Amino acid sequence: MVDGTVPGWLPESNADDSCGDYHFDHHEQGGEDIQIDEMPPSEHLAISPDLEGLIVTTQVDADACVAAAYLQLKNVSQENLQKLRAIAYDCDHLGVPSELLPYAEFASNCVAAMKANSDNLIKELGLPEARQSWTIEQKEAYSSLAFERGTQSLIESVKGERKFPGECGEAKPYWERQAQNTERLLNENRVTFYKDCLLVDYKGWKGQIDPRCALRAYEWLYNNYGHKCKYPITLSQREVYIKDEFKGWSYTLGCIPSHTRLELLDYTNGVFEALTKAERELNPNAEGWGGRRTVGGSGWNTPSQLLPQQIIDIALDEITKNLP
Repeated sequence: MVDGTVPGWLPESNADDSCGDYHFDHHEQGGEDIQIDEMPPSEHLAISPDLEGLIVTTQVDADACVAAAYLQLKNVSQENLQKLRAIAYDCDHLGVPSELLPYAEFASNCVAAMKANSDNLIKELGLPEARQSWTIEQKEAYSSLAFERGTQSLIESVKGERKFPGECGEAKPYWERQAQNTERLLNENRVTFYKDCLLVDYKGWKGQIDPRCALRAYEWLYNNYGHKCKYPITLSQREVYIKDEFKGWSYTLGCIPSHTRLELLDYTNGVFEALTKAERELNPNAEGWGGRRTVGGSGWNTPSQLLPQQIIDIALDEITKNLP
């Protein structure tokens, strides 16, 4: 299991250690910024390439695919390791740290191409374009194939059997589409402010959207109107539908990566716990909130019943304890 933990899951192992469950998750207080930095060097991993089993993740993204690929690769060169790390950073943090700047453009195009390739699976699997009409089984089929294809593309790239995703210009249509999405966010007034935090409204939005779009919309508002967030907090809201039936809300609690106070933000330090408590006051069976230091969200299997303003209020109560 990479890049996440299934609620209630417990590892199993044989007495002779001949096989068992391996678990890698950086979504905890003090966890590394990306998943593979939380894992042993690839040549030291105890997992045999001949071992039969499954690699699973709780939510498919490029960071999870990087981790799954890393599990199946041995003796990764330093250059390819830095490329994998850059891809994971771009996925999880929408940018790379200073030591990976030479790979910044490469990484953003790779992540964009992987997202575009996953979108193409909708037609391949014969799924409806409207994701809110998908059944649980259709969601699982899509996610499983996206995880497999994304992981395999990275393995083949590291082995030199193909170019990395995005290296042949295939990300260009993706970025053009995201520029249009940024304009739509602004035209429809979907990026607003509450208590010096950024609210992003995706209600009724069809299809996926890159989180950079909201950040670029915020930059435009700041440059043209001087709107500036005092806190590095972002909150995006979507509806949750299962077979066209509205079930509640899905929230992503994120951050503004360029914010001067970002280093003081840690959602794992009381915020997720407080939000889970508030959620369970409305629904005792709620799965709860979770994530890592700068991004997380509401439960996947039990949609949230909280309002955006309630979430920001609770988050600020916890965060301002740690912010000067």
